[in-house]
Amino acid sequence: MSGRKNRASVTADLEEDFFKAADDGDEERVKECLDKGVDVNARSNSSWGRTALHMAAEGGHVHIAKLLIAKKAAVNTKDDTCETPLHIAASQGGYPMVQLLASTAGVDVLAKNEDGKTALELSGTDQMIRRVLQKRQQDQRQSELMARTGGVKMKRRIKVFVVGHGKVGKTTLIKALERILPLKELLKRDVTQPYVPTPGIEVEIVRIPGVGEASVWDFAGQTQFYVTHAMLLDAKNTIYIVNYKSTDEPDVQKGQIHQWLCSIKACNADPNNRPDVVLVASHGDMLKEKDGGRRRAENILREMSGMFKTHLNIADEVVVMDCRKSKTSEMTQLKKCLHNLHGALLQKQQDMPMLCAEIIKRVPDWCKSKCSPKSPVMDWDTYRRAVKEFNPAVEENFLQKSTEHLHDQAEVILVRTGGSSSDSIVILKPSWLGKDVFGPTLAPENFPERLTRTAEDLVLKDEICRVFQGKSDPELVITLLQKFQLCHSYNGKEFIFPSLLTQEMPTDAWLSTGDPTTLYFGKAWRCRDLTDMFSSDFFPRVQTLLMTKMSNRPILWKGGAKCFDSDVEALVQMTGEGRTVYICTRSVEGDRERCHHMMHILEKLVVGVLQESSPGTDAIQLILSARALKEHRDNLLKYAYTAEEVKVAKAESVSLVNRAGGYSEKVIDVMCKTSRHRSPSRVSDPVTIPDWDRRPRGISMTSSQSGSPTSIGVVGRDNVIVVAGAGASVNLSGAAGVSMSGSSAADDDSVAGSQNWQDEVFTAMTTDRQYSEEQHAEPMSPTTQKTVVEGDDNTVVTAGDGSFVSVRTSGDGQDMEPVEKAEASASKDVVDLLDPMSIELD
Repeated sequence: MSGRKNRASVTADLEEDFFKAADDGDEERVKECLDKGVDVNARSNSSWGRTALHMAAEGGHVHIAKLLIAKKAAVNTKDDTCETPLHIAASQGGYPMVQLLASTAGVDVLAKNEDGKTALELSGTDQMIRRVLQKRQQDQRQSELMARTGGVKMKRRIKVFVVGHGKVGKTTLIKALERILPLKELLKRDVTQPYVPTPGIEVEIVRIPGVGEASVWDFAGQTQFYVTHAMLLDAKNTIYIVNYKSTDEPDVQKGQIHQWLCSIKACNADPNNRPDVVLVASHGDMLKEKDGGRRRAENILREMSGMFKTHLNIADEVVVMDCRKSKTSEMTQLKKCLHNLHGALLQKQQDMPMLCAEIIKRVPDWCKSKCSPKSPVMDWDTYRRAVKEFNPAVEENFLQKSTEHLHDQAEVILVRTGGSSSDSIVILKPSWLGKDVFGPTLAPENFPERLTRTAEDLVLKDEICRVFQGKSDPELVITLLQKFQLCHSYNGKEFIFPSLLTQEMPTDAWLSTGDPTTLYFGKAWRCRDLTDMFSSDFFPRVQTLLMTKMSNRPILWKGGAKCFDSDVEALVQMTGEGRTVYICTRSVEGDRERCHHMMHILEKLVVGVLQESSPGTDAIQLILSARALKEHRDNLLKYAYTAEEVKVAKAESVSLVNRAGGYSEKVIDVMCKTSRHRSPSRVSDPVTIPDWDRRPRGISMTSSQSGSPTSIGVVGRDNVIVVAGAGASVNLSGAAGVSMSGSSAADDDSVAGSQNWQDEVFTAMTTDRQYSEEQHAEPMSPTTQKTVVEGDDNTVVTAGDGSFVSVRTSGDGQDMEPVEKAEASASKDVVDLLDPMSIELD
């Protein structure tokens, strides 16, 4: 009975104090509120239905989160956007918070928000966070599958991926390992014999004498294929052989090896797996100085092993050989190394979930009996029926998870062609995709079977049909190429393949506007160190998504793109060495809001592709100097700021000092969005930049004649304050239950702490809900909501529960001193209605 009284005595104000204490990281106040009976799992009515644990997660307050968890806080509670505290921590809370929540018993790391995103998919480019979440996801998925069906020991063959540049001897090495060519043919090195390159990826199941059974993948060395190699380069139970030519110049050898090691690291999605790598130098018989060649190989091995020691397990074997010969001491050395790595991989293999094991057993038969002879592909309905033949009780969701597990193991490839699992297709033989689809599609001119492009770098549908007719279903091929984000068509007849573009950046693509009032903003993502690189498919996929997502057709060129919306232009560009990507936005009309939305959409797209394509790459986000952008300086990274530098300058209200450029800039000059008001990590942006006349239902705002904005501190209960520029008029249209009043400014003493108080002020009493710019979603109750909406020199502020709201406008960018509640009543003394407020019920 006493517990009920205690619960009944908990007021809304006490709960709000509890939420604020968790948000502020105030442990004593949190304890005090809990002692007074506040429910540890209470949900805020004003902050998207979040709990105190959500708020602690957002602020990175680990000590508060530990306290709440100890008090039985629910770690999987979802807010109004279906985000758990782990979602919030992954996107905003930092590594220590993610580590705490991810290791908490019962946490669901596979939980999805309303956009279908897991915490991992919201985690940005922080590799420490991504490693924790990737490991926990793998463990949880494996655990769930094993708990349902149990596991079986399954002797699976290992994979051997042979990579290297063109003409280094990869195919010859593989045949010598298999010992399948006659000795005389192997020994023949006929320079007049035509070179027959590998198309895409060739896969063979072989038994290597002295090693064991393996699936050997021969990756073509031509650069055109690198974009698809990156999609298939990550796999479990794999040994990588990096093949290079011992007769090349030392710098060439080192550069090629470094590139492939970076690629292997970039594509490694398992943070706890150090892929096994063997370096093999070919053409040893052609070395004029055998000892010199071996010393160079030793030096390269030593340097690369030191550089990648925390990322790759590079075998400590110096192998310089004639790849044509099967019975040499060097071949024996290589096979012994492969044998040891093979045994170690088999020892580490985990039990396979029962359903997955049964599917693997049946794949060869399905390829013959349930697939087209041309394509080892099954649509989801056919695949599900095939599984139900031996497991009639299998549930849809469980089959989906099992297939995702097989996809993770590179046993099959699951391709989603729509929004649900029923729209998926399953590729039963990944090798078919690599050789028979990707091979002819991307083959360069010296390949007999390839797609011919027009002078405008377009591939016609008729050309795709010509190449694939009789071998594969052309429509299926087109679907796969589009789903793998390799191409896009605006009319269904002409296809653009970004990875095959040859045009350079147009000279007039990003010229100076000549207008000093043009606003410039920019961000960059740079690889952290020399072991990092963006995978080869990263930027072509970005370009493909720009074509599919932006309403205005972008201009594309090799390594770059230009996007448009109204007066806002955006440049998305890769550097020549492929280790930095830039996003720059600008507006001749000084439209900060549109620049912000364009930047947000592009940033979300770029970071999303980076996460998917380069899970092992560690990238640093940098904020570009607005002045350097406006002056079109070379080497923009030289003048860039770290995110931490901007954060500190903003917190301390000081300017950014640009030592490289010898000047200073305000934070507001380099950040197109500086509001400190928080929003859910899920932001549902429209594809195009929204105009103010495309508003959600609820409250609307229009303005005429921009003026000089001001900064103001306001206090009120359920108030909407609109600060308009001098001479401007503002109209508010509210939802049902909203009453409006308008008035002009009083003197400087009317509102304590205001600056340059010459502008018009309108107040509106709200009892229902208002528009939240940061959500672009359903309006909410303003009871305790604090929201800032910026547009044409106007600021709308909603203040609830009598608390102070500090407003940063697009004017001088200064924050006001807090206004005491007792002083706030003066703001109601404003008089003289300037412009009528109209109420429109939705």
